[in-house]
Formats: sequence, structure tokens, C-alpha cells
Amino acid sequence: MPVTRFTKQTWLAGIACALLICSGCSSMKNQVVKKNDQPPDTLEEKISVAKKKLKHPDKFYVTHGQLQEKMGDLDSARTSYQVALGENPKSIDAVLGLARLDQVAGRKIEAEKGFHKALEMAPEDSQVRASIGQFYAAEEKWDQAIPLLSKAVKTAPADKNIRYQLGIALASSGDYQAAMPHLIRAVGEAEAHYNIGYILKDRGELQASEQQFLQAVLLKPEFNEAQYWLDEIRREKENRLMLAGVTSGAGTKGTAKQAAYSKAKPSTKTVQNAVSQGMAPAGVPQSPRRISGPADSTQTAQPPANLTAEQLEQWRNQRQF
Repeated sequence: MPVTRFTKQTWLAGIACALLICSGCSSMKNQVVKKNDQPPDTLEEKISVAKKKLKHPDKFYVTHGQLQEKMGDLDSARTSYQVALGENPKSIDAVLGLARLDQVAGRKIEAEKGFHKALEMAPEDSQVRASIGQFYAAEEKWDQAIPLLSKAVKTAPADKNIRYQLGIALASSGDYQAAMPHLIRAVGEAEAHYNIGYILKDRGELQASEQQFLQAVLLKPEFNEAQYWLDEIRREKENRLMLAGVTSGAGTKGTAKQAAYSKAKPSTKTVQNAVSQGMAPAGVPQSPRRISGPADSTQTAQPPANLTAEQLEQWRNQRQF
């Protein structure tokens, strides 16, 4: 009997020791897991985590970088694109992302190299061609921008955003006739006249700009922003006439001679300024942002179609009596 009791005690003690050992192992394991769950800090650690946890880590980090880029967190976006390239050196979207960030930062040489790298990787890709075309358009290098955008449109004819960018590039280069059909297909006829009118206004060509804004209003009377700029240009014209000492009341037909308009050198930010004032952004084309202009009692009745700017002005003056 004593032997049996001793054996039983020994057996119970063994179980207790085993439980203590297992408990210690579990505790140490939890500490290790907790330590390994800490977020990675360095670029190499992030690449390692991406390889282990994500099915397509390059696409995940590209999407993450694009979101950070849109939110203005450019440093984090750059890191995300670099992680994507670390996982997949052939990620075109990551190469384009880094090129865009270099462009925004003013590193034009690095940006151009990045865009050309993407073009070498995918020479037939419409988005790549459009991206480098927009880069040259921002630099006002129309002879390089327009061919790239034209090829991109041929590759992706249904992409309204690329077609819009081509139309803006053509108009900014001075080829308004070629720009018009692309802009009409991208954003609509009234908006096409508005966009060209805005570019002309930015160049200081008030007479031609007035005609474009007028056409936009005639096509779409509720187009408040086109009406706003039409009124602004007419005020500017009146101010110039007054400064030139020309009166508009001579003669019964209202044919006072107008002062000559100076054609200013195109601004280096023509397209960017136009976008900020309501032209379609670089994303999916949309109708220009509406700007509520001054209330105008003459808008209760619509003028006859095909009026010149002077005839429309005379019509409105008559409506006031």
C-alpha cells in the first residue's frame, strides 16, 4: 500500500509540473506574439509584412498610396508606392505615382524620367500615355503633349477624361477648331464653349472670349458660371473703353468704335487656373462648378439666337425701358 500511495503522489506532482511548464510556455508565446504584432517601422519591414500577409500586396499599397495622394499626405503616399515597387518592381501604377509626386514637388527631371520609365514598361497603355501627356501639358510643351494625348484617345476612345485633356491641350495651344469636337464629346457643347472662353479670357483675348461665353449662355440659359464671366468681361470692356476715352452713346445705332484689346502672353498656369475656376478636374469629367452671378432682371426673357455681342447688349438695354 505505501508503494501505491507514493506512486499516486508522484503522478499528481508530475501533472502539476507539466501544467506549470505549459503555462510558462503559453505566457512566453503570448509575449512573442505581442511583440511581433507591432506595426513595421522601416521600408524593409513593411515589404516583408506585405509579402507574408497580402495576396496582392503591390496593388494594396498602390491603392493606399493613391488615397494618401488625394488626401494630400504626399510623404506617406511616396512610402506606399515604394513598398509596392519593393514587392513588384514592374508595378506601372507605382512608377506613375512616384512620378506624379516628383512633379508636384517640383522635381521635373525626376518626374519626366519616371513617366518615361512607365512608358517604356507599357508603351501602348492609354493611361500611361495620358499621364505623360498631361505632364508635358502642365509644362506647356504642346508639341509633345498633344501627340501623346491623341494616341491615348485612339487607344481609349470612350475615356472622356483623356479626351477632355486633349481638348484642353489643343485649345491652350491655340487650335480651338480642333479642340471643340473633343470637348463637346467630353463635357457637352455649352461647357465646351465655356472652357474655350475661359482659356481665351486667361490670354486676354476679351472679344473672342465674350463670344464663347455668350454662345454657352445661349445654348444653356441656366449656365450661371458662363453668365458670370460674360458679365465680368463686359465690365472689363467698358472699363477699357472709358480709359481709352471712347463713349458708347454716339449714333442711333450704337456703333461706337471699340478700343483695341491687347493679347497678353498665355499664363503659365492656364489649365490649372481654369480647373480651379470650374473646369472639369483631372478625374471623371463633370459639368463646371456653378458660380452664382449678380441678379439680372433681363434674364426673365431670352434673347433671339445668333446675336452678336453688340446686338445682344443693345437688346438688353432696350429691355430695361
